[in-house]
Amino acid sequence: MSSRYFYSKISAYLDDSCHEIVNKWTAASQLEAAAIHDVRVGIKRFRAMLRLLHFIRPDKINKHTAQELFRTVYPILGTIRDTQVQAGLITSFSYLKSHFEFYHRYLEEKREAARCHLQSALQQFDLQQLTAIKKRIKLLLYHSDDHQTAYLLHAHLKELKQKMYKQLKKKNEESMHKVRKQLKESMYIIETTCSPLPGFYPYMKRLGHQLGHWHDLTVMNQMLDEIENKEKSIVLSPEYLLLRKVARLQEEDERKKLQKKITKFLDKEYKIKDFASFLPIKQEEK
Repeated sequence: MSSRYFYSKISAYLDDSCHEIVNKWTAASQLEAAAIHDVRVGIKRFRAMLRLLHFIRPDKINKHTAQELFRTVYPILGTIRDTQVQAGLITSFSYLKSHFEFYHRYLEEKREAARCHLQSALQQFDLQQLTAIKKRIKLLLYHSDDHQTAYLLHAHLKELKQKMYKQLKKKNEESMHKVRKQLKESMYIIETTCSPLPGFYPYMKRLGHQLGHWHDLTVMNQMLDEIENKEKSIVLSPEYLLLRKVARLQEEDERKKLQKKITKFLDKEYKIKDFASFLPIKQEEK
């Protein structure tokens, strides 16, 4: 196939992802919230393409490359981002007539501890390796057949869909985290390679945002666990007990709603009958 459709699409996506990572690197190191968000999104998109290319060419792309490449920096950026998001989330509980100062103090301490490790992690990260991997992926795509790639993309999305079904049946927090990642990876692939975007994509993206809010609630519960482990006497605080109760109830309620919504979406709307139908390949061949 001479069109090199996927080479063009995925190359542009990789370039944009790398641009976000490299150009916002310095600002992220200075804890700018928007920059940290942009770098993390760039990393997640780049990792999604690496996993996709491993599925297409497992003989050329190691499936562990994506994790190893960002292993030193991504978790720390994630911790800082979580503290920034939580600072905003806790304000949504103002209707409980409390400022929850103990939670704000904890977020500040956690953010400062992560900041101390950030500079070292950034220094260990090799931006040249990122560029080298990007060039390697582009070369593989340049010599790939579009029909075969479309077939494998279809198979990969179908596999991700089946994994989501499997995790949704477990109906617990851990499985929902996996669903969130699998849905997001599917979104990245679709927005990268489909032209035009399929009709179900806007709702899929909305589900992704809702899963993000649910994730923020799980992070709050995890941080409340950490606070309790650090300071046992906190369990005597009515303020702590109130936030703990409300956060748990909201997380559970959101999870149950999302389980139904996502299952319905997979059943009724998310149809992957023929991935190539979203591509301009057939028209070029006529």
